[in-house]
Amino acid sequence: MIHYISNYYYNIFVSYKLYHVLFTIKEKYSFKTIPSYKKKKNIIMDKLDIKILELLQQNAKITIKEMASKMEMTSTPIYSRIKHMERTGIIDKYVTLIDPKKCGKSQVVFCNVSMINSEIENYKKFEKIIQSMPEIIECYYLAGKVDYQLKVMVKDIEHYDSFLKRIAAIDIIKLHSSRIVLHSVKYSTVVPIG
Repeated sequence: MIHYISNYYYNIFVSYKLYHVLFTIKEKYSFKTIPSYKKKKNIIMDKLDIKILELLQQNAKITIKEMASKMEMTSTPIYSRIKHMERTGIIDKYVTLIDPKKCGKSQVVFCNVSMINSEIENYKKFEKIIQSMPEIIECYYLAGKVDYQLKVMVKDIEHYDSFLKRIAAIDIIKLHSSRIVLHSVKYSTVVPIG
């Protein structure tokens, strides 16, 4: 009987210590749980993962060695964490950002579009059509009077006019308005995760 009681209290003690250790680790690294859309489960990120992502978002060409130096760590765990974030879909892809003005695409216009009727097939058809229009660099499906907002990047207003004629020829939509951007106040590709 004494042996049974001592094992019982020993198990409680071990459970308490384990809980305390896990709680301390959680507080120290302040884990963030974010949804993973590729594997349909939550992924836990700590302060080190967030720091790695911040560095990569500022410069995707940064080397593991440079990152290790900035984070005062060895290269191996950083490499492992990056590979893990690539596998789980947190890091989606690496791209090069270019200056649109230097490439002759200096005019940005926001174009608001709605469907003529609310049949689901029309929405699917429209979303498929715009994938083949390179001038549309972003498209958002909205709640409210307007169904979609398109971010359009063109050379100039004449180019936008020809784009409008092509999009107006799509018989399932109606154009609401165009908003011509005079100048950019803020532009960032950095996702605020910290």
